Amino acid sequence: MLIHPVVPPVPSHPYSRSHARREKRKTRQELSGGHLRAVAAALSEAIGETDALPLRSLTRVEREEEKRKREEVRRDGAKIGMGKGRTLGEKARRKQMLVFGMA
Repeated sequence: MLIHPVVPPVPSHPYSRSHARREKRKTRQELSGGHLRAVAAALSEAIGETDALPLRSLTRVEREEEKRKREEVRRDGAKIGMGKGRTLGEKARRKQMLVFGMA
């Protein structure tokens, strides 16, 4: 007597439901004109701008400069107690004062 192994049924779709939802959303965005560059080009053409700025990627030096500026702004904005709109608790305040050498 031969016993055949039970094979689970194969789903008709190879991906998960969330993957299918992402694919549908992506398709809807593409159909509704999800790319703003085409819209910007059409608008500039409609109002008669012929010398529109060409789209170009940043060089490595420019990217590093922008990154340095963002980091500097982030660092300058970081003050004790700044952040989520509430003051620090006593332990956190003491810790910050020790870090910044105020105690």
